[in-house]
Amino acid sequence: MAATIRIQHLQWVVGAVAAFGCTALGGTLVASNLTELSRVGRAVEDASRFGLVMAATDMISAERGPANAAMDPLGPSTEESLRRLTAIRAATDARLAEARAAAGPDAAAFEPVARLLAEGRAKVDAICARAPEERSGPTISAAIRAMFAVADEAATLRSEFGRRLLRHAPEVGAEVLLQAEASTLREQAGRLGSYAVMMLTGGLPSDEARLEVTRTRSTLRHLWLNLATFGKNHADDPAIGEALERVKTEFFAGSLPMAMDVFAEPTLRGSAAEFTRRYVPGLAAPTELKDRLGALTLRRIEKARESAIGATLASAGITASVVLALLWLGLTFRNRLFRPLAAMREEILALSVGRLEEPAPRAPCGPEVDGMFAGLAVLRGELRRKVVLERARRRMNRNLKVLAQTDSLTSLLNRRAVSDQAPAMIEQAARSGLPVTAILVDIDHFKMVNDRYGHAGGDAVLRRVAMALKSVARPGDLLARYGGEEFLILAAGLDEAAGLEMAERMRIRLAAPDARQGGPPVTGSFGVACREPDCARDWEALVARADTALYRAKRLGRNRVCTEAPAAALVHAQRA
Repeated sequence: MAATIRIQHLQWVVGAVAAFGCTALGGTLVASNLTELSRVGRAVEDASRFGLVMAATDMISAERGPANAAMDPLGPSTEESLRRLTAIRAATDARLAEARAAAGPDAAAFEPVARLLAEGRAKVDAICARAPEERSGPTISAAIRAMFAVADEAATLRSEFGRRLLRHAPEVGAEVLLQAEASTLREQAGRLGSYAVMMLTGGLPSDEARLEVTRTRSTLRHLWLNLATFGKNHADDPAIGEALERVKTEFFAGSLPMAMDVFAEPTLRGSAAEFTRRYVPGLAAPTELKDRLGALTLRRIEKARESAIGATLASAGITASVVLALLWLGLTFRNRLFRPLAAMREEILALSVGRLEEPAPRAPCGPEVDGMFAGLAVLRGELRRKVVLERARRRMNRNLKVLAQTDSLTSLLNRRAVSDQAPAMIEQAARSGLPVTAILVDIDHFKMVNDRYGHAGGDAVLRRVAMALKSVARPGDLLARYGGEEFLILAAGLDEAAGLEMAERMRIRLAAPDARQGGPPVTGSFGVACREPDCARDWEALVARADTALYRAKRLGRNRVCTEAPAAALVHAQRA
């Protein structure tokens, strides 16, 4: 009798330990699934906020069309045009208010946008209040550029909310990036139309118009290349394919040629309102593409949430089932289950501390006990798959970070990477007492290269320029594609004289014919600026000074190196 009691107690202890181990393991799995569910829930909220900010950003861009039409100097601001402007402003304010309300504690981030929007609208209203003959092209251009500033600030806000979404939902990083690209495409397309309005109203000189058009078209081509290339990954979604086709036909084959006709005739003076009326409908396609990508993002996050809910319920159910089965088998089959339960306890404890290797082979114990061991094998497999998925997620995050900071054409850093890395370089150089030199490079007559050799030839030139600059730059220098055909080098430890010498070597290397690469001859204009260690200016001010020097080099005939100040400028020109 005593021996029987001791065996029963031992069985209860073993059963209790096994039940506790299963509960701990299942609880860990449930807790993990609940954490995943919480993450996806936050991702849904962030996706909603991001969508609202995207919608507000697009409305700010769309507001320029009615504003441009209302400022048309060829006719008075009719009640109809003012009514349209008032209506779209109300819609913009509603979108901003909705996005701001959803932002919660981050609502203060919308203050700069609201302030710039009020300033831009005030300039537009001041022009609309004047008689048509009193409206000048420069004042209209100033009002349009004020609205550009609003869109730029809104784009910065959009990027911030996009980054927050990616922190909680990295699996939709591609969709979020494509949404931002589609929104930027709509903004750049709108700007191209606004430049046409500036031309029609006489507020944009021909030289500046050519420069702005070249930059904007290059940006549009780059954005469309990304959208068309990465959009193929969603070919299984017909809505995305249809939206991409609409962008191609309605904007690139419709509105874009219409704007280029205006720039092709500098003496043309037509109606800005009529041009806007015909141009704006083609901008709806990029907005539709952005909306469909946003809907796809939400569907994928919702699917992930449903999967997390299912996994949580399944893990909780499996845990409860295993515990109940252990208790029932312990009460019913004490003698037959003693040793199997002892072995099961060891396996459960191993799983609870993360040991996922297969246990040693064991003899069959009957279908009931074997089924329980099969359940543990399922749990072990689920944990293994979770480890594999976690590693894959980390790899994907690393790949997305590289894609977000690298120019796909030249494999150099992009402008976003410069914004991320330049402040740290400036700060480190200042602490070390070293100067920092900025070299800004612009490819001469790049539009002529594109016109003569096509975009493929232009892309080859960009890659060739990148290789030439990289061959001269030092290890540790920050080398990036800063714009369409602009490249930026930030070099710590170089004073102005050394920076000029490096820029001259780059200019000579770039102009030298390359028999291996072939292609058209290429030259570049270089602007050099230096920041001393005790200077209070940030890196953006340094680049702006280099940009001023670059434009001096271009005015002096291109294919040369210039500094910012005319009196101190050292100019190196190619000798034919």
